[in-house]
Amino acid sequence: MAKVDDTSRLDTEEDLQSLIFHARDELAQQFKDHAWDPQKSYENLAQIVENRFGFQFDLSLHSVHWLLFSALSQVGIQGPILEIGTHRGEATRLLSELFPETKITTIDLPGDDPGDLKDIDMAQQIEREHFVAARERNLDHPNIRFVECNSFYLPDLGLPPAGLIWVDGDHHYPQVAWDISNALRQLLPGGYLFCDDIEFGPRDDEMFTNVAGGQIVTHLRDHLGYEVSLFPKRLNAVSLLNGRQKCKYVAMIRNDSRGSKAQAP
Repeated sequence: MAKVDDTSRLDTEEDLQSLIFHARDELAQQFKDHAWDPQKSYENLAQIVENRFGFQFDLSLHSVHWLLFSALSQVGIQGPILEIGTHRGEATRLLSELFPETKITTIDLPGDDPGDLKDIDMAQQIEREHFVAARERNLDHPNIRFVECNSFYLPDLGLPPAGLIWVDGDHHYPQVAWDISNALRQLLPGGYLFCDDIEFGPRDDEMFTNVAGGQIVTHLRDHLGYEVSLFPKRLNAVSLLNGRQKCKYVAMIRNDSRGSKAQAP
């Protein structure tokens, strides 16, 4: 991410574009540090997104986790995929396109769960029907299994260990805490755990800030010895001008990255 702490001097369009270009360069270097090819990852993703979803992928508008998934599809993963938080199933369907031979289990709240009613804004039944129809279309793929279940009960599902886990459920405490904890225990050695919308400090729109995820990954890094990689969620002026502390991230945690502090007794 761009190393700019004082954004008050970014007064011109040229300054903003320079900030974005620098952030793109840093993101590309992050990919290379993990032995991923950023150009091939983007080209592979762009083709799938245009063919399947009918739009052009743009990092200023769309989340970096799609690009991260594309990068992993280029190098391969071991084992099945688990998604915590299906929502409309767009990410699920993308994963099925990127990993067509890999079994994917995605879990989300049952339709009668109060949390589900809140998250998808069920003020009108017609909205619910459209939501469910869109989700059913996205999940209509032979390698996708949809489970309606509160993620608290993930350990009771008897799922096999996963090589890739995407955590995008409720971002508030305590739900995000048990989601990340359960996911780490479900992850295969050498597997990849990604967590969406990681934040570390309040923004101007503080009512929409969820810092619980940031607190959890910080604890995993500082006290349990996990290596945590942070990728800026979007590369646009609005996101980058928030500064590092207020930017949204996608966090990656590897199951083979634990230091001596992370060894269980």
